[in-house]
Amino acid sequence: MANLDQYSHRPLEARAAFAQAASRSVPIAAGISVLLGGFMTQFGAAFFSFGMIFCWVFIGMADIPGTIRFMGETATASGVVTRVTATSAKENEARVQEIEYRFTDGAGATHTGVSYSAYNVPHAGTTVRVEYLHGDPTVSRIEGMRRSEMPIFVIFVVIFPVVGALIGIAGIRAGRRRLRMLYVGRMARGKLVAKEPTNTKINNQTVYKLTFEFTTPDGRVGRVSDKTHETARLEDEAEELLLYNPDNLEEGAAIDALPGGVKMNDAGEITQYSFARALLLMLLPVGGLTLHGLVGVVLLLR
Repeated sequence: MANLDQYSHRPLEARAAFAQAASRSVPIAAGISVLLGGFMTQFGAAFFSFGMIFCWVFIGMADIPGTIRFMGETATASGVVTRVTATSAKENEARVQEIEYRFTDGAGATHTGVSYSAYNVPHAGTTVRVEYLHGDPTVSRIEGMRRSEMPIFVIFVVIFPVVGALIGIAGIRAGRRRLRMLYVGRMARGKLVAKEPTNTKINNQTVYKLTFEFTTPDGRVGRVSDKTHETARLEDEAEELLLYNPDNLEEGAAIDALPGGVKMNDAGEITQYSFARALLLMLLPVGGLTLHGLVGVVLLLR
């Protein structure tokens, strides 16, 4: 008895024969365009890349180490402000000031330090209360102030690259499904049988889920759905050209909805793609991720 695939219950030999017969040659540029050319992938990559710029700027200025270190045991001493200098940073439109001070610890040793604040800034010569780490008085700050230009709450900027990454990942997953169909999907002509609005909008245009019904050469009826905000591309013919998975007639893609300008004919041949466009589509997801990865490595090695 032939070995059966646990999902489709078709003989493994038959599935292998299908894969060999149905698999088509896909130019690298066409594959990249389909994988990375979706709106969600490009938008997510842009949101991630620009969000990371703010992360590198603000997180580097945030008092994260100071906040963590002063969670431990501390001691206090009296100190004197020696100089106050304005920085280039602002906190709620108020200029952040750099306050230098001098104090004597419990052992009688004199130390200097720097704190930052945008509010209630003392003048030079003012007596202040200084707190320092117990056992390490070289780590200190004026009570109520911080050791870096920006407060720790600016780390909220990480939400932007995180959201961008999640959107981009969702886009790439959709691109992978389409790319798989590009390699092994069979061709069919399908009639539009349903058009449903989704909760998503692109450029103020509602994204619709369009469902097409088709019949396979062996008489089976299947339905393939695709989503787009450019619905006219999928409504300009009585029957739209589709790719479908013969093992799952609900899995497929509409040819006119393929991203990156990739086109196919009824014979299953890829007739249109652009190498230059593929390179352009790689700029944000691949270039942005690589650039910010290098920045992260440099900062870690500093």
